Amino acid sequence: HQYGEYHWLGSLEEYMRATELEQMLADYHALYYLRTRSPSCSGSLYWPFNKGGMFIMVGAIDYGQRALMSYYLLCRLHRPVVCHLYRDIDDIVLAVSNVAWAPARLRAVIRHCGADGRILGEWESQGVAEYRAIARLARLEGYYASIGDRRREMLRAELWDGDKKVAEDNLFFCAWSEFENPEAKLSLRAEKAPGGWTVEVATDALVKMLSIESDANLLLDDNYFSMLPGESRKISVRALEAPGRPAELAVSPLDGGGAYRLTLPQ
Repeated sequence: HQYGEYHWLGSLEEYMRATELEQMLADYHALYYLRTRSPSCSGSLYWPFNKGGMFIMVGAIDYGQRALMSYYLLCRLHRPVVCHLYRDIDDIVLAVSNVAWAPARLRAVIRHCGADGRILGEWESQGVAEYRAIARLARLEGYYASIGDRRREMLRAELWDGDKKVAEDNLFFCAWSEFENPEAKLSLRAEKAPGGWTVEVATDALVKMLSIESDANLLLDDNYFSMLPGESRKISVRALEAPGRPAELAVSPLDGGGAYRLTLPQ
């Protein structure tokens, strides 16, 4: 039995997925604090990066070279600019780390969202994140006192450089397993693209984590991310090895509905 948030014990597959999710959450809490508290931190040594066999252990890719949940978290964590939204007693703080070679002039947008899709508050600020420096682009003083239901409310922060979103983060006020995620209806579309495919996903409800998985050995430019109601995302997909048949994706929101199936066009 585990000591984490998810206790899926109905099958070996469920148990393995629960341990993978627990590892990603542990990596998130440890590594995002490290990245956004230490100005000189421009990387990390992640050991072991790959699993060595068919057994339960930590790693970002499995023994078959398939990317696991933590792999995509590590990709987001080591972008030139990242942000971390966290609670400091009753204040909500947005910290930004920049390891690019030049200062970054950023626009920060923070939204207070209800699980029913309502936007309960919105703030915008601008600032400069210097190279190898930690910036605090926003502080909502005493805002935690306004949270009415910590199991049905969350905050999303986005960083924009001009018209390009460069980073995002979420703040939940309870354990993921306690958050009352609504059932989401997804719409999916896939088309051929140079070197692979482009998959577009849209949702009508809040999704605390969207999983895109396949029996084929595929690599995505992002996976295991959250989505807000009405949000749409385009994901680039490429095959690490030629599938023997048309590759099928299983797209599912964590705790918010069943899996949707999508076959990639030949």
